Amino acid sequence: MHHDHRNADYPVNGSVRAVVRWVLLLVVAAAVCAATYYLMVRTERGQIIEDYALSGADQIGNNAQLRASDFLSQITTGSLIITTIVVAAIGLVRGRPLLALAGVVIVIGGQIVAQPLKEELTRPFLLTATGAPGHSSFPSGHSAIAASIVCALLVVVPFRLRGIVGVLGVVAATAISTYTVVAKWHRLSDTVGANAVAVGVACLVMIMFTACGAIRLRVVADEIGSTALRNAAVVALAAGAMTVSAAGVMVIADGWNRTPLDWASSDRFLLGSQLLAAATTVLMLLAFWATLYRLDLAPRQRASVGGRTVVRV
Repeated sequence: MHHDHRNADYPVNGSVRAVVRWVLLLVVAAAVCAATYYLMVRTERGQIIEDYALSGADQIGNNAQLRASDFLSQITTGSLIITTIVVAAIGLVRGRPLLALAGVVIVIGGQIVAQPLKEELTRPFLLTATGAPGHSSFPSGHSAIAASIVCALLVVVPFRLRGIVGVLGVVAATAISTYTVVAKWHRLSDTVGANAVAVGVACLVMIMFTACGAIRLRVVADEIGSTALRNAAVVALAAGAMTVSAAGVMVIADGWNRTPLDWASSDRFLLGSQLLAAATTVLMLLAFWATLYRLDLAPRQRASVGGRTVVRV
């Protein structure tokens, strides 16, 4: 059996580079998820911040909450199935069934991990008479769905389309994470944990598919694609997210420093939670996007078996 080794170095280098990036990001995502759960759910200070934020949501009016709820209600089992089919279809149209499978596993895997975590990671009752719901809600299923879909699309779309898909996907996922706080469906920690879970699952799936050779990657030259425009958009998103994140911390600190704390000042905690929910969503998804930097699918190998030419992944 004879293999065509042309351009073989690029797929190997690209795959190894990607796996290293995904392993590092997987560790970071797991740490973010664990730290967020402990600091915001298992401590009294974290619960105070989040429960005050929920109280602040009551002050913005029913119309805003209804709009947010209507927006989130569009995320149903049916819409999830349709989106998953779209992800699979993109991979199949590209002639890469294993890539399509990886995209589907990323979307479904996010929920397979998020839903059991919501049952297992309980929220202890550390406060009294806050009026906030005390049921376990970490991590957010809606935010996990949105982030998983964005990660899957970044994986399956062609390299040249990754920029526009990434920008639109990050914006949409950010809106969903923010609306879950406004609608009082979830707390800040729920959205942060959900994005960490989705990104972590996406990294794990890609590690497994790449390590076994189901997906092979090559390094793409700098001149391919609209790199200048894409890089400018990514830098703008990252800079904006870091600025918004700093603003969110400052707003929450301002609310915390008010003495005594009262429910009338909870708008500070709500605004800070919204800002941090948006910023962390952008940063987590950009981090996954960055693991694909200058990487694209490697050309399929051809092998001669019994006198026949067989196309391999």
